[in-house]
Amino acid sequence: MTTLENSLFSPRKNPRDVSHFLVKRVARPGDDPLVAELLEKAFVKTYAEKLQLSTSEERRFELRDVTSRRESGIVCVIELGYRVVGTFALLMPGTALNRDAQGLGGHAWIPGAALLRCVAVDPDYRGFGFSEQLLDYSEEVARLWKISTICLHTQEGADAVEQLYRRRGYLRDEQGDGISCGNRLRGQRLELSAARQPS
Repeated sequence: MTTLENSLFSPRKNPRDVSHFLVKRVARPGDDPLVAELLEKAFVKTYAEKLQLSTSEERRFELRDVTSRRESGIVCVIELGYRVVGTFALLMPGTALNRDAQGLGGHAWIPGAALLRCVAVDPDYRGFGFSEQLLDYSEEVARLWKISTICLHTQEGADAVEQLYRRRGYLRDEQGDGISCGNRLRGQRLELSAARQPS
């Protein structure tokens, strides 16, 4: 076999690595129903299976409100074969959804920080490293915006999710703790200067 044939036909080091088939892009208004459906499916299923929590109607409404998140920043998706398999929203500092008017959490508590929201992978596509791809993409956007800090919230009890963020360089920050839609939130923050660079 030639070198070219070896590279084409030899087994991959990681047979689940499909990252070279992914397309990352900014979500368009026409994507809102798909993104809303993915978010509701991902969060409701995760809450029920892993945290034994039911999702309130208020939280379902918030998940489906993709338009408001786009108006306060950017909603991005990753596609695999023209199917949206992951998404996140990054909200700019000082925008309507990134302010804590009621003191209930769900905002960036550090001045000038972006707020990362609604990071989700379609449950049918978990295990392929798409969460890492989404976080790489969110940090890339924040750097383009010249943002130095990203804040986010994790659901109390979602230890596996917190571990994912910890590996990325996020630090637990109790100043960001709060309550939103009846859920207790735990603040996490990432200083982009200390973030792991994508490989």
